Amino acid sequence: MWIKRGVILLVLLALTGACVYTAYQVDDGMQYIVLAPQERAPDPENPAPSALSGLIKKLEDNGEEDWQGILSCWALTGSREEVSLAGRSAQTAAARLVGVYGNPNALPAMIARFGRGFYEEDLKNGENVILLTEQLAIALFRTGDPIDRIVEVGGTEYRVAGILRQQRTLGDHDEYTAYVPLLSLDKTRFQLETLTVSARPVPGSGAASQFKSDMAAWNSGGDLHLLSKERYRALLPVRALVFLAGCWLAAFAWRRYKGLAVRFYRDIRARLEHRFAVQLFPRMAGYAALLLMLGALWLLGLYALVQLVLDAVYTFPEWVPTIPVEVPDILETVWQNQTAITRAVSLRSPELMLLRFCHGALCGLCAVTGLLLSKWYGELRGAAKQKDA
Repeated sequence: MWIKRGVILLVLLALTGACVYTAYQVDDGMQYIVLAPQERAPDPENPAPSALSGLIKKLEDNGEEDWQGILSCWALTGSREEVSLAGRSAQTAAARLVGVYGNPNALPAMIARFGRGFYEEDLKNGENVILLTEQLAIALFRTGDPIDRIVEVGGTEYRVAGILRQQRTLGDHDEYTAYVPLLSLDKTRFQLETLTVSARPVPGSGAASQFKSDMAAWNSGGDLHLLSKERYRALLPVRALVFLAGCWLAAFAWRRYKGLAVRFYRDIRARLEHRFAVQLFPRMAGYAALLLMLGALWLLGLYALVQLVLDAVYTFPEWVPTIPVEVPDILETVWQNQTAITRAVSLRSPELMLLRFCHGALCGLCAVTGLLLSKWYGELRGAAKQKDA
């Protein structure tokens, strides 16, 4: 029975570790997602800037003025799901099309298998170059290295500049992904679905509040996602499991500590019936030092458990009511935070969806692990009581 439980526990811990590892694959950063503006077909007789180009100019002005010293890099991407791509061999495939502008380092790593990534000139000039994921290249050209071949997107021809490693995650909707310069889509007024501003903050700069206000001024109505905070939220079940196991371990250690102190007291008392206290002083000092050291370690562990809770409070201060003991304030705080995440329309990114999947999986895994450990703890406690009796 104990071997079977041990195997189950190891499997649960392995799955939990895999989810934690997956969550840490999401880079720290901030994302602001908004619906893309409706574009009109270009009029040769009356040329006018597109709505997207106006947003890009406004975003660059914000970046130059407000983001110096608080953001290490930023990028603007526009995306559309299930876009039809066609190769010269008449093969077609539906993929997620992503237009890139700014610094690609602000985006999840795009690892090139063949060819190259985007040059700075490609993004600034809106060159007709495209990066394909490995499986998309095979679907279009029946080869994994179609460098310099032509892909047609919305009637516009793009030259394949690089092939990226396939990195589909549980947060992706489409099987394939293709990347092009955002300005190349703007030239043809290609209609996008969403725009995403991705940024990497400088640690300790307080960039989140400034970024939030700038995004609201840039294009209001979007959703702001702090990926580091979302990852923390995804890992909260693990933190709760560690806290629960730590409490059990602290209770077990406290009982053992009390038992050791009682045995020490009884031993010294018995020896004092036959010997002088001066003769027992070295023994008494050694026992006392040992008990003090063990007590200090227990208090240190208890402090670490308290920090687990306080750290979560510091990370999510919006969930702390103004008066924690007043029921109306508690309900009002819960209501405000809940309504903020239950909007009828919510814009999400693949990274956010991956973290939310990890959160759901970890909730289930940690709950089952906690129940299993609770059963073990109850059995061990019952056996200890029977032994003491």
